[in-house]
Amino acid sequence: MPLNPNGKVDKPALPFPDTAQLAAASRQSKKEALEGQVALSPTQRKVQEIWLEVIPHSPRDLSIYDNFFDVGGHSILATRIVFEIRKRFAVDLPLGILFRQPTIKGLSDEIDVLRGGSLDVGSRPPSSHQNSTSSYSDDAGKLMESLAPSYEKPARFTIADKLSVFLTGATGFLGAFLIRDLLSRPGKRIKVIAHVRARSRDEGIERVKTSCEAYGVWQQEWITFLDVVTGSLEDEHLGLSAEQWDRVKNTADVVIHNGAMV
Repeated sequence: MPLNPNGKVDKPALPFPDTAQLAAASRQSKKEALEGQVALSPTQRKVQEIWLEVIPHSPRDLSIYDNFFDVGGHSILATRIVFEIRKRFAVDLPLGILFRQPTIKGLSDEIDVLRGGSLDVGSRPPSSHQNSTSSYSDDAGKLMESLAPSYEKPARFTIADKLSVFLTGATGFLGAFLIRDLLSRPGKRIKVIAHVRARSRDEGIERVKTSCEAYGVWQQEWITFLDVVTGSLEDEHLGLSAEQWDRVKNTADVVIHNGAMV
């Protein structure tokens, strides 16, 4: 599949289906719609209208069971959809809702729950997502209790300083370009310790190298200034062994936390 610079499928570069394929797909879609004979609720009709307005080149006969990401949607359009729904329905819909409810039916059901099943906006109950936000942040309070009241600020770094940078998310798109930025700076005084999910240090280095090569930024001389520790972000001490944890803790001057659970 053709990829764009972000590593995602480059949809505009995909070959356009010929007229025979389009006609067959249209006939099948209309056949399924007729077989279903499902009358749209007012909420489903409004959500369908929003999809048709926001998604470019979306099929006119959208089914309430069509997946948003299969009919031309992506993460940026998902944000636009959510903001449009918030404006028209006046509901507190979370931004990531389309990843959990990617169909018109699922999305409409969620809206109806938030509105208490009524089209009267004033009668809807408070959003159920407010409680989940509170529980999501509970661990932050516990973490604060384990931290020191204050930490000494380091002196400002200069280009001549010898620095050790601990980097998470090193094998992703942004990680590859962070490595390029750090190791391409004048003076070659920066060492990168990359956190990688791998079975061994050698495998981790190979993963970083392969990722950088895929994005066209790898230079072989960087291997001298690149080290790898292996682990997993969801584990204690990032899944590092006691030896690795002590080494990172005692040598890292800067932390770039670019990793995420996705």
